[in-house]
Amino acid sequence: MSTLRRMCWIFPDRESTLATSIWHPFFWDMYAEVAEELGLTWCRHSTDAVTVDARDPGKPRVYVDREPVTPEDTLFITALYSLPYQSADIFNQYALYAVLQQAGFYLPFPPALSPLANDKLATMLYLHDAPIPPIPTLRIGTGRDIGKHLYEVALDELTYPVIVKPSGWCGGGGVNLARDSEEIRGLASLAQGGDTTLVVQPYLGDGTIDYRVYVIDGEPYAVMKRIPEPGSPVANASRGGTMEFPPVPV
Repeated sequence: MSTLRRMCWIFPDRESTLATSIWHPFFWDMYAEVAEELGLTWCRHSTDAVTVDARDPGKPRVYVDREPVTPEDTLFITALYSLPYQSADIFNQYALYAVLQQAGFYLPFPPALSPLANDKLATMLYLHDAPIPPIPTLRIGTGRDIGKHLYEVALDELTYPVIVKPSGWCGGGGVNLARDSEEIRGLASLAQGGDTTLVVQPYLGDGTIDYRVYVIDGEPYAVMKRIPEPGSPVANASRGGTMEFPPVPV
């Protein structure tokens, strides 16, 4: 008989009051509702709330806010988040997820998949043999030498306009439309200020609707349809898009 009683998300604790109010409906409240349906308690903590006593490496003891937890009673949500103001937390998240995995906890988002799922081009390369055609993608690393325009070696075959966006943010943040190489240069120079890696992709046109299929153990579980606000290049709710959950196609 399962003794699982707690669902805990380890998330960077750098949210403002306004940001927290935005996250709640789409993330925290939804998880809390699902946890309640399953008879579980729900909590969210930053990495510094977790303490690990591994003086006996074979039997590590883990605490969340000084309360002991075990792999039998606690499930940790360990999706990596890397918005610009969370950059200082990335290593702490990643390292703690690896520690929790080695301590025997079940992690729905395994640490080894975190960078693959976080970086848009890494995801595409990982799924290179998928039957669905990928969106052609160019990855640009930004840094102190971005003014040398070394990335332009890969721009020759681009057809404009293109979408330029961070490789690893979420919520549609930082998504821009570039109409020529000069606009890409401008966006790359701005990204340099935050060491933000960019990806460049073809613009699929105004009103493009996207579908997200959620798969569990290889089986489709749910579909989310996202519809952009008129004139917006993205369909994220944070950018005015709307969400629907149509039936899963047979």
